[in-house]
Amino acid sequence: MAWRRIGRFVKRVLRLPDATLRDKGVMRELRGRLERWPEAEAVFEYLDRGRRWNRWMLDPTASLAALEQLEPREEPLVIEEYGSGFSTAFLARTLDARGIAFELHGHEHVARFHAETLSQVNHTGVHVHLRALKQLSDDERAALFEAEDPLRFFSSAGQPLPRKRELETRVPNCFYDIVLDEVRERHPDLVVLDGPNGSGRALVFPLLRDRLEPGAVVGIDDATHYPFEVELRRCFDIEVVQRNESELNPWTVCVVRGAVSIRA
Repeated sequence: MAWRRIGRFVKRVLRLPDATLRDKGVMRELRGRLERWPEAEAVFEYLDRGRRWNRWMLDPTASLAALEQLEPREEPLVIEEYGSGFSTAFLARTLDARGIAFELHGHEHVARFHAETLSQVNHTGVHVHLRALKQLSDDERAALFEAEDPLRFFSSAGQPLPRKRELETRVPNCFYDIVLDEVRERHPDLVVLDGPNGSGRALVFPLLRDRLEPGAVVGIDDATHYPFEVELRRCFDIEVVQRNESELNPWTVCVVRGAVSIRA
């Protein structure tokens, strides 16, 4: 499949020194190798932005690896992305280039990042929501994983994280203060977990427990920073289909095979 070949190509290019990527002749040669694929422009925009942002964004190889696992369907794909940014634009442009209908809901807690994402994406299928963060206690975190209705429990648990702390990267047990009735009705085909920073990313797993069907795909950025895979297995039977364990940008792509009973 083309996504796999593009992913391998991007992985090789990302190993090149920044000075090489700034060479216009080199970039023309690389563009020539990709021009037969409709995703080429999205890939090269990533490479340009990745160089200027010191590559501090979700590796597009992870996005391509996740997309590769999705089965063709007539209905629009439903994507839930936690932590928006250029990956939002990359997913939208890649799917659009392939002529695949989709509905993407992104969640972001920093107002300027939210505005930047909106400036990059002009697509009716993309909805980027500005969310506050809330922080759960350790006891509330444990109870969330055992709750009969995790979404309802989460809606009344925790305390708002002060705005002055929103750029901290290691605040424990923090997640987006999502809207209960809005997310309950969505059953994502793909979940991209790229925020917020810290251990709280795992809080989404029980929140998804009744919403992910077998075959749904979960992509986790910074996958080795915390035991995210272990905590995902508390809620779902999963198969890890691709994993990148590099120190710079570790990620994991999993396919859900079924939910795990909280009584098990």
